[in-house]
Amino acid sequence: MALTRVNRGHPEWVEAIVSDVSHSKCVPQDDMPPARNVTLSLMERIGGQLSRRVPLWWRSFDLPNGALSVSFDDFPKSAWQMGGAVLAQRGVKATYYTSGGLCGRHAMGLRQFDLDDLQAVYEAEHEIGCHTYGHLSAYRHSAAEYAASIKANKRFLEDRLPGLTMQSFAYPYGHAPLAHRRCASRLYLSCRGVATCADRALNRRTVDPSLLMSVGLWAGQRRKRDISSLIADAAERKGWLILSTHDVHDRPSPYGCTPAELDQAISLAQAAGLDIGPVGTMMLRGTTNHTAKGSALPKSPGRSEAEVRGSSGDSATRRCRVLPGR
Repeated sequence: MALTRVNRGHPEWVEAIVSDVSHSKCVPQDDMPPARNVTLSLMERIGGQLSRRVPLWWRSFDLPNGALSVSFDDFPKSAWQMGGAVLAQRGVKATYYTSGGLCGRHAMGLRQFDLDDLQAVYEAEHEIGCHTYGHLSAYRHSAAEYAASIKANKRFLEDRLPGLTMQSFAYPYGHAPLAHRRCASRLYLSCRGVATCADRALNRRTVDPSLLMSVGLWAGQRRKRDISSLIADAAERKGWLILSTHDVHDRPSPYGCTPAELDQAISLAQAAGLDIGPVGTMMLRGTTNHTAKGSALPKSPGRSEAEVRGSSGDSATRRCRVLPGR
């Protein structure tokens, strides 16, 4: 079922999406080409910038060597076929934020992953993260609708990858208003956005797990931020740099990178002595290191790994609908 064909005027559309997922075959379809960019109004842009300045909660964080995480959003087929080859050559693991509704499709101008790609990424021991089932913009869907799409994605991926436990989430388009951050942070240990020019690029010392910052490894972002300088800064200041991209190709989309650009970033990070690993691994390591130094972690509304493993999708969705204040 394509989310774009559901009549959002009827509340039953939420359950229709979820019930359809288990019957979904991962085959190419033409009915779901979500736009790469969602045009926001001036007030939405202003509100988005203001909400990014509001932490839901801080968590003390320590990575003594500094760190790099590489992440792929959606994910296009080339992110595994070409990006995965670079990762294997460098001996590093990454995070693939996956939208189940894109499986087997040609969307946003790119051929997306299929079930064979998904299985190969999982067997190669990369992290599988959540990116909503329908690649939803949080500015175009309520928190309840967003929660239903997260639940649908969880069901889609767990049905196809037995034993999968997802700990990491990324907001499609980087759209992360407060209500949706509250929702997602109740379901995942970390939730990743995309840094704007006004945001800090590194995650360090204290982080808000509801909105980890990433820097795009694509042309538009590289013109604004020098990746080599950020890697050097991460090593010097013991920060955590998360890079995000989409496709990996010799002729990438405006939101992708070349294999050489990906390889150069990893090579620079290795030369700088940064620890390199998936987002979920680094999130757990950073908080564990801080606890080991004797500083108690703040009591948070975020969920432990055990809670993520044993959670019920229905109860999680209900909690997101309530959206209590923090």
